[in-house]
Formats: sequence, structure tokens, C-alpha cells
Amino acid sequence: MREILNEILQLQTKLYQEFPPRVLPQASEAQIEALEKKLGFKLPPSYHEFLKIYNGWKNFGVLNLFGTEDFFSDWTAKRIASFKDVDAGAPFEKGAIPFAMGDDANHFWAFDPKTKSPSGELDIVDWDYGHEESRLHSLTEFFEKELI
Repeated sequence: MREILNEILQLQTKLYQEFPPRVLPQASEAQIEALEKKLGFKLPPSYHEFLKIYNGWKNFGVLNLFGTEDFFSDWTAKRIASFKDVDAGAPFEKGAIPFAMGDDANHFWAFDPKTKSPSGELDIVDWDYGHEESRLHSLTEFFEKELI
């Protein structure tokens, strides 16, 4: 995964010079375990691996990929509240757990906890205006899609 992330970082640095990507240092195992405890479930292996490389990625295009401290931050709570206003809460009523959000009040990516695979991966869903736009089977697939 590190190789894919480095390629994306280089590409986004060239594309988004006005708002360049900013990656945060890796999360510790203790930070990841504390997040899992708060969430009430084990993170998908691909997301765990991402956090061991970068503990969040600001300006991932128009989104911010959450680090361990972002899931329960005030900013995230405000974004979820604004999505509920726009989307009538549809994704959250279905159990969506966001891991990538931006300032746009209509679009985010979330884990679908109802889709756990035997390997522990969760589907990730692209939500736009409360509707499922696309579905991928792991964060690795999400990153690979960024390079296409």
C-alpha cells in the first residue's frame, strides 16, 4: 500500500498546487486500538494499514481522509450534522461510518459495517446527496482507483 500512497501523493502534489495534500505521521498501535474501542469494532485491515503509514490525509483532492483523531472531532460532528440536514440522515440511518469528508455538504465516503468480508474488510461507499454513487470492497481498491 505504501507504494500506491506515494504515487497518489506525488500526483496530487502536482495537480493541487494551490491546496497541496498534507499527510500526517503514522498512527501508533495504541492510537488505532483506542479508535477501535471507541468505534466498537476492528478497523478493516486496509484502513489499519493506511493509518500505520499516514494518520490522516488532509486535502485528498476535495476530501480529508480521517486519522485516528478525526472520527470523533468537533469538525466531523458538524459535518455529519450538516449531511443529516441535506440528506435526511439516510446514509447514517443505514449505519454508514464516514472516513473521508470535505467541506462540501453533499459528498463523503463511508464504511458499510454490514458488509464485513471473511478477511475483515468492509465495503466503502461513495455517498452523494444521500444516495450511493459507488461501492468498493476495500480501501486498497479505493486508492488503486485514484491512480486510474
